[in-house]
Amino acid sequence: MFRYVKFISVVLMSIGIIAFILNSCFHSHKYQLIVGDKLTPLGRFTYGPWEAHLDGQNVANYMGSKEVTSVARFFSDVERQLTFELLPDGSVKYWFKSDYDTALAKRLSPDKNGEVHDGKYKPMKGEIKKIYRGDIWKANYTDSAVAINFGKNDFGLSPLVGKYTQLGSDYFEIRQTSFFDSTYDGKPTTYRRVVTTLFSHPYTNSLTK
Repeated sequence: MFRYVKFISVVLMSIGIIAFILNSCFHSHKYQLIVGDKLTPLGRFTYGPWEAHLDGQNVANYMGSKEVTSVARFFSDVERQLTFELLPDGSVKYWFKSDYDTALAKRLSPDKNGEVHDGKYKPMKGEIKKIYRGDIWKANYTDSAVAINFGKNDFGLSPLVGKYTQLGSDYFEIRQTSFFDSTYDGKPTTYRRVVTTLFSHPYTNSLTK
């Protein structure tokens, strides 16, 4: 009986050691920004602030696997002004271009032809007057799920929850999927709606210094 209990203890201890090693390896890689000379998914998400790359989102409706409609939804002024940063510790901070000082705002203002010539700006210390603290962000690097929560705010900013695609060091997409009921040929039908938003960096941080 004693030898049986001892054997079970050894087995459980061995399982515990293996689990600890695997867990340590997983987490050490999970929280690294760079492996070798390449950015990890976490490193790409945190490489710099993000802003909407285009003037709006693509909204596509599907019936089964068939796309039935695809239209653009233009951003509100708040959405166009929004810049947010995802930090390695899981926190979120954000600000708006309208909060910049006069000099920076002038550099970012469109000219008479509607063009902005200094798009890849990097604000100096103090140029952003107000930086807000959001809630948290999470990403699952196995199934590409991502959730970015701006927390309670007065700007009407809702969480971004969906699947990320094309995650690079300077761009990524979020695809948000929902379902709604309607009719087709007089029959009740469930449609799938996919809202795609592309984000890019106004500037990047250096992770090699």
